[in-house]
Amino acid sequence: MQLLNTKHTVETANITEIGNFNIAANSQSFRILSDNLYSDKVTAVLRELSCNALDSHKQAGQTRPYEIHLPSVFEPTFSIRDFGVGLSHENVMNLFSTYFSSTKSGSNDLIGGFGLGSKTPFSYTDSFTVISCFNGIKSTYNAFIGANDFPQIAKLCEEPTTEGNGVEIEFAVKQNDFNEFADKLSRVVRYFDIKPIVNGNSRYNPKDIDYSLDKGFWKIRKSHSYSSGRSCNIIMGGVAYPVNFDLSGHAAKQTKFIQEILNSPFDIFAEVGSVSVNPSREALNYRENDIKYIIDVLSKIEKQITEEVKNSY
Repeated sequence: MQLLNTKHTVETANITEIGNFNIAANSQSFRILSDNLYSDKVTAVLRELSCNALDSHKQAGQTRPYEIHLPSVFEPTFSIRDFGVGLSHENVMNLFSTYFSSTKSGSNDLIGGFGLGSKTPFSYTDSFTVISCFNGIKSTYNAFIGANDFPQIAKLCEEPTTEGNGVEIEFAVKQNDFNEFADKLSRVVRYFDIKPIVNGNSRYNPKDIDYSLDKGFWKIRKSHSYSSGRSCNIIMGGVAYPVNFDLSGHAAKQTKFIQEILNSPFDIFAEVGSVSVNPSREALNYRENDIKYIIDVLSKIEKQITEEVKNSY
């Protein structure tokens, strides 16, 4: 996802000294970015790792589904395996050990961009395995919370392989969380064009969304549909973002009809980057440009519905 970089011009004629702000690399800052950032840690892990897999497949032109193993009594681990571009040793060490390091922040063709998603397993566990197959070499790494509560990554081994490129991430899951992983994965992938191949837990059940009305870029969910209630969603890159911002302060631009849309089960399908999202990717940012986009697209829907009602007489 292309990230918005705002440039500012500042008058510095009478300034004698300027100091840059920095972020201290300590256990607290890492814990905030890996753990405290997410209100729903299991969903965050499933969403971010799945989006990374989809991005890698898109980069590689790969059409086969990625694969997920859900934890069960017999195999109490979660794993996700993509068949995309894979990662070289240098990329593994850089991307997994450097927060905000991303190869996707300049493109809206890809879902990710903040450089945080690959670290989300740390919001659930203190240790996870990374296996990268890249150009005939299979390398295994352990990412873990080390001394002084700092996250670290260590290369364990490498060997020749005939497997195609791709990355696998695996970690142990507490028994009480087995069903939560299955249920929440069912929700995470519900809007994905290509859903993963999943094994390990029979509770996984990714029901399709049922729509009572389909107008292309917007649709109305049926009341019984497997969805997030009656809220209006913006769907970008297969991720649903509820539109729950109060537009009352923008009364000059909105109508009562628009407010009704916001309170109804509309799904609005937008290109990645149409509106900005917060770093956790759990919600929209609602910056000025975001609000303008939301109001514009809702106004377009209102106009389309009004014209269709008029033409029906």
